[in-house]
Amino acid sequence: MDVRGARWAQTKIPSRTTENSQHLWLRCFLQVPDRLVTSAGDERDLWRSSTVIAISDLPGKFEVFLNGQIIIKSDGIPLGEEQRFKVPKDILGKNKFNALVIHIDSKGIASGLASAPVLIDYFNELVLDQEWEVTTTQPGAADFEAKVKKPEFAAYLASQFKLSSRPLARTIDPIRGRQIPPGEDLPLLKTDDDLAVEALLSEPEIAQPTHFSFDVRGRLWVAQYRQYPYPSGLEMTGRDQYYRSKYN
Repeated sequence: MDVRGARWAQTKIPSRTTENSQHLWLRCFLQVPDRLVTSAGDERDLWRSSTVIAISDLPGKFEVFLNGQIIIKSDGIPLGEEQRFKVPKDILGKNKFNALVIHIDSKGIASGLASAPVLIDYFNELVLDQEWEVTTTQPGAADFEAKVKKPEFAAYLASQFKLSSRPLARTIDPIRGRQIPPGEDLPLLKTDDDLAVEALLSEPEIAQPTHFSFDVRGRLWVAQYRQYPYPSGLEMTGRDQYYRSKYN
């Protein structure tokens, strides 16, 4: 990176440039809630593990930097489509305005940033549809750094997070949790001495169970949702913060 820095201009989404340039850089600053920067202290670390950035309508190759680190490299997202990308842990800073920079190459410059990216955690989302900065010159190292003080322009506050409602796009290259083969998981369960645990069902006989109950005859009934959250032939049109979804 050039250390000299770039000259940034103010812009809003959709953001395009009429200049004859091979590169377009867009930047904003994000203040995030403490739950996204502080470990929950357990193995799941739910808030940080579920944080993603949703990007849509961005044809052509692009890169996304967060506080100077590349977190996304993509060959492009066709118009009308959206993709979600995982935000790695330990990059977002506490009590800072984190620098989010998007670099678009020549093929995508014509359309620019047509739709606002969205930062999404487990229950909430921040739609980045207000102020941004734009430049066609190479940013310097300092341009990618988080700020302690609120920048005068293109700064989003933690208080702007709202309960999630947008449809979920499919995650590209999802990061999956630890997978343990059937038969190797029981020894890992920790129970009281007076409780016995036996294996009744496992994949492939059952997948993604959502509920189970016993009837009056002592039979176990299990509900499974193999296509969750993208049922075949249906399109998600909305949801609430508890992931209760609506389909067309």
